[in-house]
Parts: sequence; C-alpha cells; structure tokens
Amino acid sequence: MIVHHLTLHHFRNYSTLDVDFSPAINVIYGDNAQGKTNLIEAIAYLSACRSHRARWDRELIAFDQPEAEILCQLTSRNREFFLEARLRRGQRRSLKKNGVRLKSAGELAGILNTVLFCPEDLYLIRSGASARRNFLDSVICQLRPRYAEALAEYKRLYEQKNRILKDWPEQPKLLDLLEDYNVRMCQTGALLIHYRAHFIKKLSQYAPAIHRDCSNGREVLTLGYQTVKTVADPKAKPEVLFPQLWTHMRNHWQAELDSRSCLSGPHKDDLLVDINGLSAKRSGSQGQTRTAALSLKLAQREIMRRISAEYTWSKAEAIAEMQRRVKDFTPEEFEMLDRENRMDWRFVEGERRYQNRFASTLIATHADLARRQIDPPAQPDSEKERCRRLHEKMAEQGSASARITLKASVGMSDEAFAAALAKAKAEGRDTVHVRAWLPLPAACLSQSDIELEEFTEEPTVIAPENAPQRTVCWEADLTENRSFGVQYSYRNTAVYTDPFDTPSAPEQPDFDTEEQPSHIVFTPYIKALAAQLTAGITDPMEKAKRIYDYVTLNVRYHYQPSYFIHESLPEHCARDRRGDCGIMSVTFITLCRAAGIPARWQSGLYVTPDEVGCHDWAMFYVAPKGWLYADCSFGASMARRGDETLRQHYFGNLDPDRMVANSVFAAPFTPPMLGFRADPCDNQTGEVEADGVGLYGDETVSSKELVQYIEE
Repeated sequence: MIVHHLTLHHFRNYSTLDVDFSPAINVIYGDNAQGKTNLIEAIAYLSACRSHRARWDRELIAFDQPEAEILCQLTSRNREFFLEARLRRGQRRSLKKNGVRLKSAGELAGILNTVLFCPEDLYLIRSGASARRNFLDSVICQLRPRYAEALAEYKRLYEQKNRILKDWPEQPKLLDLLEDYNVRMCQTGALLIHYRAHFIKKLSQYAPAIHRDCSNGREVLTLGYQTVKTVADPKAKPEVLFPQLWTHMRNHWQAELDSRSCLSGPHKDDLLVDINGLSAKRSGSQGQTRTAALSLKLAQREIMRRISAEYTWSKAEAIAEMQRRVKDFTPEEFEMLDRENRMDWRFVEGERRYQNRFASTLIATHADLARRQIDPPAQPDSEKERCRRLHEKMAEQGSASARITLKASVGMSDEAFAAALAKAKAEGRDTVHVRAWLPLPAACLSQSDIELEEFTEEPTVIAPENAPQRTVCWEADLTENRSFGVQYSYRNTAVYTDPFDTPSAPEQPDFDTEEQPSHIVFTPYIKALAAQLTAGITDPMEKAKRIYDYVTLNVRYHYQPSYFIHESLPEHCARDRRGDCGIMSVTFITLCRAAGIPARWQSGLYVTPDEVGCHDWAMFYVAPKGWLYADCSFGASMARRGDETLRQHYFGNLDPDRMVANSVFAAPFTPPMLGFRADPCDNQTGEVEADGVGLYGDETVSSKELVQYIEE
C-alpha cells in the first residue's frame, strides 16, 4: 500500500498543496505550525472518513471557506486508486473512488489502511473514555464497512434524540417520536457493541505481547470492555444484544427526560486498560501509559496486516479460478453459492475479497463440483477404503502400527528475504538474523522409537520429546537466503478400544476441564449448548459421545482462514455449523470441558503412503478407560459418505497415519518466538522469524515429503 500523490484544497491551513511521496520511507519536517500534522490527518481521513482530532468535518475546512478537498492517488495490492473527499459546510460530504461516487464511508474500507500515532495518542490512556472509543471506531471502520455505516447512523440518531430531549418541555408532542429513535438506536448500538467486543478481544491477543516486550517482561497489560450493564455478553449476536439494550434504555427513560439528554447506550463505552492488575488510567505512570498506548497502535498494525493477507481473490478472479478447476462452471453458479454463504469474504480495498482457500472449500464440500474437477487428484487407495481396512485390522488384531520417515523444511521466500536484507543494510547491517522452527515427533501414548536422522545444518535447540509443541530451532545470520530442514522417523501405534465395554467410574477427574483463552472459553452460548447436549445424562462417556455426534453430524467441513481471524473458534463453529479439522477439534474440546469432561488437543500431520498433510484431533478422558481419541473431521467425513461404522470408529480410536507434534493448544515453542507467530494456536508446517519479526503468509516457504511408510 503506497500513497503516490496528495492534493489538498482549503484543508486546515492549506490553501492548495500538491505533494508527491516516495515509495520508501518519507520524513516530513519543518517549523512548528506549518501543517505537518494536518497533512498526515488528511491521509488518515481517507482510511475511515474520520479525523483523529476533530469531531465534525466542518472543523477541517479552512476558515472563511465553504468547502475543502482531499485528493489522493495510491497503489493498493497492485491496483491503482484515486480517492476524493469533498467536505462542505452545512452539507453532506461527497466521497468518490476512481471517479465513482460512493454511497457511504464504508465503501472506502480496506483501500487505504493507516495506523496513525500522534502526540495526542500518548495521552490515550489518561484521557476520557471518548478518546479510547475514537481509537476503536477509527480502526474498526477500516476493517468493517458495516460498522462504519452503523456508527454514522448511530451518531445521527444520537444527535436527533438529544434535540428531542432538549426541546420536549416546550414541544411535548416531540415525545411521540422518541420510541422510534430508541428502537433504532438499540438496533445500531447492538451492532457497535458486537464489533467493539470482538475487536477488543483481537487486540488482547497482540497488545499484551507487545507491551511485555516494551517493558522487558516486567509488566502485564490486560484489556477489557465496559458497556451498558444489561449486556450479558457483548460478543453475542446483535439480535441477542438488542433486547438487552432496550431494557437498559427503558430503565433510563425517566432520567433522560429529567436530564434532557441521552444517558443510555454505547456512546458511553470504554476500553479498559490495566497494567499489573491496576487501572492504567488511575494508577499508571506517564511512561507506562505511553507504552500502553504504543502497544495498542502496534497491535492495530499487526491486525490490519494479517486480515488483509487472508482475503485476496476478487470476484472476477474467484470465478476465473473456479472455471479453471471445475468443468462448465458458470458465473451464475458462483452467484448462487455466494447467496448461500458458502464462501468466506470480507471487504478489502473497498470491494469483496474472497478467502484464499475458497475454491478448495467449495470442491471439498460439494460432491457435484468434486466430480467435475478438471484435474482431480489421484487416489490410488481411497481414504475411505484405507480407513475401513485399518479399522478391520485394529478390530481383529487389537492394534495397527506403521514406521514412518518424513523430511521437512522451512525458510523465507526469496522476496521476503530480499526485503529483510535491504532493510538490514539501510540500518547498517550486512545480514538478516533468522530463526526457524519445524515440528518434530513428540513422545506420547501412540508414538515411540523417534529418531532424528539428518539436519541440513546443526540445530540451535532441539526441544525435549515431551514438549507441548515440540520443535527443532535454527538460528543464523544470513547474507543469502536458505532453508532449514530435518529428516526423522518414528513409529505410530493405534490401539483399538471399545469406549463402552467398561462402565464409567463413579468418580471422575477434574484436570483439563478449565477454560484456556483465547478460544477454549465457556461463553454463554457454549455453556447453554453443552447443557442442552448432555441434558439428562450422567455417564461421562455418553456425554462425550453426544458432543461427538453433534459435531460430526451437524458441522460441515469448510477450509478456514488463519485462526487469528475468528474471535471464538468454538462459538463460530457451533453457530455457523462449519469448520476445518482444528475448529471441529477445539469445539469438541470446549464443549467437553464445559460439560466437566477432561479434554485436550493433539495435532501434527496426517501421513499415508500417498500423501502428507496437516491434521488436528482431540483427546478426552473417562475413568477407568483413560485417554481416548475423537477425530471429529474424519467422523464428519465418514458421515457425509454414509459410513456409520467408520464414523463410530473415530470416537475412541484413531489410525496409525499420524505424526504427533503438539499436545497443548496455543503452547509456546522451545525457545519461544520473539515476534508473532503466523499460527499462534498450532504448529504443523513451521515458523520463521527475521530480525525479531514473525513472518506470515507467503513470506515463508515450507515443504513436507514422505521418505518411507512401512505398515507393520
């Protein structure tokens, strides 16, 4: 995203300004009161049509002038854009994109994403709640067009309602209008609360880590959300929040009439910031509050970077991709699938952009599209046939095992390395400090005889076999790009069990039944669903089976964007009834824990003689049987294919086609990464860090290769 040219007319102190920008770093300097901040403000305004320091657009227009203009030429994701904003006194602003007039500010979302850090932000924490609301609003408006529209509508309703409350004693008939305004404010307010709550949760994934680094680990930053008291769960759907907001507004009806002002609603929300358990606003030092403000801004930058990288296909590109992969695919088919909400999308660069793996999702979940594939994958031994054969072998012999040898590598893409090296040289260094991690087989119930046979170079750290996410780590100063690799072998043994052949013990353990934020969380919806699924059941094995049945028979397999995108994986899955193997697994785990059944994560690779892929599954514990397995995605796959025997197999059992690397969800590496991980929850393909910055998306290149598979 590069701004090439900016033109201002009667904006703040500028009568006319034309300025060209370098695609590299630009430094704007000059004497005080010359308009440096005004220039930056104009660019930031085009991100969300909001000023960071002006409440009204009219404040941006030069004195004694009827209107102001902001014209900007930029490149975003290899596309050229020309944005125009015309601000008029006493009239609505006019917005254009490439000469086309826009209906709302929301249509600008994602075109020019900016992170503005200015002197006023140093006091973000110390200021009143309105400053922190403005921070939230400015960011979410860039990410969510619907939010921008709802915010504009809420502000309009708020101003009009305040005028009614101010004037009603002189004009009592105005009260006839008030209920309609209250209803509409509750509708739009519910949407604002929903999006704010989810964004604050996202901030909580990144800002504390940044703040920890800034304070050298001495301080812990925590974030919270304060909204109207009647809202039980601000992350709930807007339709759930509406009656709760309505209740709050009705409770304040008389107080609003008496005070002649609007007292109830999200216009009083606040972002709560604590440092070491104490309010940063009340107890933080000047240095602490400034560091906290900076952490929020840097977290904002990371969120924007990641979200935009997950959604890259335009509509035209998406249709062309489906036509390339599926015979006789038509634009009409695409429109139908889009209406059915079969594809994930978001507004990026002001238009719909479809999630990177949308095509694979459609083909995997639609039998007709799969049959029409132009180049279908070879399947010498179909998955179902293989699973059935292994099931029969395990049932007859009591187990099945395989000796597996794999080779894996990870490194930076050439483009990412070139950019990192150029940055290093600009800073006076000749090398890029690179750290790379690859998953390794871990010692566990099913895995033994682990041998690390060969490395591309001597590793820096090899994590112990019982590490929660076992890795090998390399650290090197590179002048030229290279990958890091390992070859290893292991034995995986799948032992057959009948979950119901032994009665459950009267006393059951309570380990692994707690919440594990940010995803294994007992939201009101999850608690209600777990209670509904297990109602009237006392046997823990039967409870686990009910939960497994719910996931495998109701959730549709759907390739997902990075788990970073979702605010609550289990609730997302339970509400939308779709997910991949990881989301199905964490949903099963969360529901089990909410029902008092110990459950934990396990993941790594799925390995057959024909393929190597990433895979996640779950474990659960029922005494006296001990730890058992639940592979919900395999169970759901067998349900789709009408094979009830195999669906039942994956409740309690797996098969030997596994490489187990991870036993804890969202566990740190050994040694931990300094920067943000591409996947903070799991590790299956490896991670790379360049000069302390974690790489993401196509910045990394990884491979997995089967060397040998010996069925025993």
